[in-house]
Amino acid sequence: MKKIVAIIAITCLCMAVSQAQTENFLDKLKGTWQAKGTAFGMPADVTMIWTTVLGGRYTQIQYTIVMHVKDGKDQQFEGTAYYKSIGENKFVATWFDSGGDMHPLPQPMMKQH
Repeated sequence: MKKIVAIIAITCLCMAVSQAQTENFLDKLKGTWQAKGTAFGMPADVTMIWTTVLGGRYTQIQYTIVMHVKDGKDQQFEGTAYYKSIGENKFVATWFDSGGDMHPLPQPMMKQH
């Protein structure tokens, strides 16, 4: 699970890096992102909501996967992370989720333009 969460977070951040023109490229991710696909082998709906929180000091991602099980009872996974800018294109982040995990997210490798 930790690997999946880390991959998702790194992928989102790397997508924004190529378009970044400001110090806080997380601003480019703000809003609601939705997708349909497969998670853990089940059809799923995924939602990410990126917002600025806590007086503008952090960027928060709220991540939800609703997996549609064959018996009709949906299963849900939720997670949230808080990102703090510590310099140009540098962030620290901590992840929390409904599975009880809490851990730092790795700093993504970024190309300087």
